[in-house]
Amino acid sequence: MAFGADAEMPDWIALVEQGKPLKAAWEEKYKVPERRAAIAKDIHDKEIAEAEKRGAESARSKFLAENPTNGGVVRRDSDTGSPVLATIKRQSETREGFKDEGRGVAAAIAAFQNGTYRDKTA
Repeated sequence: MAFGADAEMPDWIALVEQGKPLKAAWEEKYKVPERRAAIAKDIHDKEIAEAEKRGAESARSKFLAENPTNGGVVRRDSDTGSPVLATIKRQSETREGFKDEGRGVAAAIAAFQNGTYRDKTA
């Protein structure tokens, strides 16, 4: 059932003929209490999810405040892939010598990510 501008016009005559107050007949026909309950449940679920996220961030912040040397070890939800490769990538963006894709560590990372890396020590 559509809402807003797309909603169909209620059959007011049929609602009036039910002999109930108009508001009660309308709420019964369009299941308004159930929809209000569903909307309230959705809002409640979103509030719980946001509170859990705030709690996790608070715990993470507290841990980092108590253990400042572990700042690079704690992962975030937004982190993906290898933490080692992510760290090297962040470092390579700040160092001029790492930006050349054809040399050194940057070349090894690129080869590893492409699947063409060959370990010559093995």
